[in-house]
Amino acid sequence: MKKNLSYLGLIVLGSVARILPHPPNFTPTGALAFFSGNKIANRLIALAIPLGILITSDLIKGWHATMPFVYGSFAVTVMLGKLFSQSTRSRFAGLLLSSVIFFVVTNFGTWLVDGMYPHTLAGLGICYAAAIPFFRNELAATLFYGSAFFALAALLEKSFRLEEAPTTAAIRS
Repeated sequence: MKKNLSYLGLIVLGSVARILPHPPNFTPTGALAFFSGNKIANRLIALAIPLGILITSDLIKGWHATMPFVYGSFAVTVMLGKLFSQSTRSRFAGLLLSSVIFFVVTNFGTWLVDGMYPHTLAGLGICYAAAIPFFRNELAATLFYGSAFFALAALLEKSFRLEEAPTTAAIRS
């Protein structure tokens, strides 16, 4: 029950952070997607967290043509979280890679469906170049929020181990 409330809390936190005023692309969604994939054993629940954030906030913000690319990139990020170990270095690399995947996939989608850029190789290059400021924000947010989520999880896990230790000792007595 506590885990389910924690998952719901993550969705609410991510949805609120995505709706409240923020610099473009500076949201915890990418970090939560990677964190969910890395920490939550159940793949459906891990995937439901970022998708729940996106659906909930998009109901308020509105729908757009590149949504399949955004949703798809975060689904890949969840699966990516499953592949990386629990070491800090590995997680950092995974968070970095997840931001690159988001940048490549979503901007390809923008080039493909929005009609803002010519459907040429040069148009694709212009699209990616125009998106660099958004990439900086998304990368900074993913690294910032990802670090915060993993640090908070470590503190909580340590706290739960400390709480369990006396109980285990009392049972052995």
